[in-house]
Amino acid sequence: MWTDRRRSWFMLVRVKVPGKMSFVFPLFLPVLEETFDVLGDLALVGDALFPGVRQKIGRHGGERRGPKPPLSLTRIVRMLEAMFAELQRYGRWQMVEVEAKDVRVSVEFY
Repeated sequence: MWTDRRRSWFMLVRVKVPGKMSFVFPLFLPVLEETFDVLGDLALVGDALFPGVRQKIGRHGGERRGPKPPLSLTRIVRMLEAMFAELQRYGRWQMVEVEAKDVRVSVEFY
C-alpha cells in the first residue's frame, strides 16, 4: 500500500559535507501549511493590485497548442499548498537522496 495512515509532520533536509560541519534542517509541515495559506491571501491581494503580472505569468509559450488561461500568483501558491498536503499523506518516506563529489543531500518526511 502506497499511503500510510499516519501523516508526516516534519520534512528533514540533511546536508553532509565530509571534513566540514553537516546540518539537518527540520521543517514543521503544519507551519508550512499556514505559511502557504497566508501567502495565498497575499497573492490574492497582489493579483488584484497588479493585474499585469498575471498576464506576464500566463505567457509561458505553447500558443500553437491553443489558448491557455492566465496563471495567477494565487493559483501558483494554492498548487504548492496542495502539493505539500498530498506529500504529507504518505507518512514516513524519503523523497530524494543525492550524492555528488562527497556532498550528500537528502530530503525525508517523518
